[in-house]
Amino acid sequence: MEKFTSKALLANLAQTFVKEIRYDPKYNLFLEIFGSYPALKKQLEELLKELFHPYKNDFLVLEECRSFFLKNISILLKHEKKSQGYWLVFDILFKFFGKNKNLNIKTAESIFSILDKSIEIVDNFKELASVFQEIFKAVVNLPDEYFSNFLENYYSFKRLTRKLLKFEISEELKKILVQLLKRSFIFTYEVWKKLAEKGIDRLFKNVKLEEKGELLFEREYYQDLIIQSYASQTLKNS
Repeated sequence: MEKFTSKALLANLAQTFVKEIRYDPKYNLFLEIFGSYPALKKQLEELLKELFHPYKNDFLVLEECRSFFLKNISILLKHEKKSQGYWLVFDILFKFFGKNKNLNIKTAESIFSILDKSIEIVDNFKELASVFQEIFKAVVNLPDEYFSNFLENYYSFKRLTRKLLKFEISEELKKILVQLLKRSFIFTYEVWKKLAEKGIDRLFKNVKLEEKGELLFEREYYQDLIIQSYASQTLKNS
């Protein structure tokens, strides 16, 4: 078997050397969950070192973290400690949010990807329902600068919600999903409204006075369409 070599770890070693990398022992639960798979356990040991390396390359480490859990999430979901392990996956992912816009977009995509696959393959949703609830609640409560990155992916909250509705979900989870959808619709509406206003206002610089009335009418009409679209979507999904 070809020996696993981490590109992220090699990059870290090239930049600096740290004699001992320490992290919260709670993450050793992953070593227990994947303990029956020696190759995966070894890979995880290296991944944990990368995740908590003080000079890590965030993009490379995030990609390896995403790749590992996407490929092996089915093993985690069958383990007796799946609830604790599943939450720790997202506990790690949320830590990647920061000042780098591109990294934030990749972080949101990674969260979307693992959620989407998990919902597709989970055998007993009830056992993980409380964890899903906390994850979606965490997303709802993210600051705008982080929440907006979820809207720049090909995944969508609407799509995830539809998949979740195939299960029997609690009223509390339903309320959280409604909050999530409403926030995403409102956020999208506000972004497009600003773009529409900016585009129309730019046109005013080079038009004659008699033409402004017509342009104002078109501007209001376009905004009405946006509002109607948002209201329709919200009612349909709440």
